[in-house]
Amino acid sequence: MAKSHEGLNALVTGGTRGIGRAIAERLRDGGCTVTVTGTSPDGKPPVGCRYQAVDFSDREASITFAEGLEGQPLDILVNNAGTN
Repeated sequence: MAKSHEGLNALVTGGTRGIGRAIAERLRDGGCTVTVTGTSPDGKPPVGCRYQAVDFSDREASITFAEGLEGQPLDILVNNAGTN
């Protein structure tokens, strides 16, 4: 796969399983620096991706997470977090 996204920063919420994981892997393979989120403190991100635990159903946790992104460039956002 060509590195069409070389140098871009991506965030994939809910990126440890299923569709989110597949998207994170494709972005990584395309040259992105990828951060994935999940709710587990010991989440298992795809190889080569960063991980941050955050529960987006918790308003305060979401605000704290967003504040932590200030000043960091974010080129791609995939909002995949959800529950059944």
